[in-house]
Amino acid sequence: RAPRAAGLVLGLALVGCASPAAGPTVSTATIPTTTSLPASPGEVRVGEQVYAFSGTCYDVGAGDVVVVGSGTDADGVAFDVLVQAFFGEPYLVVALADGTRIEPALDAPLDLFFDADEVRGTGISFVTGLDTEAGTAEPLGQGAGSVGCAAYVRGMPPGYGGGEEDGTSGS
Repeated sequence: RAPRAAGLVLGLALVGCASPAAGPTVSTATIPTTTSLPASPGEVRVGEQVYAFSGTCYDVGAGDVVVVGSGTDADGVAFDVLVQAFFGEPYLVVALADGTRIEPALDAPLDLFFDADEVRGTGISFVTGLDTEAGTAEPLGQGAGSVGCAAYVRGMPPGYGGGEEDGTSGS
């Protein structure tokens, strides 16, 4: 279940990534840090840990949405989030400043639903240290993710599959 976004890397250099198929690679240089759109609030829960973030929602067409966001956890650790609500290719990753990636287990279902300007997924089995070649990872527990899209940028995020921003739309 590798995401379509193999070219995009979440801001914090994602050191320790097992392989490109494990998830997207993101660089802060490719993600806009300011926008005239209202921020879209979201959170990812992994067991008792909550990662509250603010992001930008991208309407990539055909009912698919990508959310790129960032925040700081309760301990002051910065992180980035990527949510890919694509039909048949959902993906969600939290990338901590130390290079740790928190992402869904490959051997468990991942369903992200987009309805009424909200992306939501529950019952997600999260892991860290995912190595897609060896098929290993450290389980972190069950969790959920959600983000309410206040507004949208049309098209793919910059650096994401070659797409470029081409406009905005309200919710």
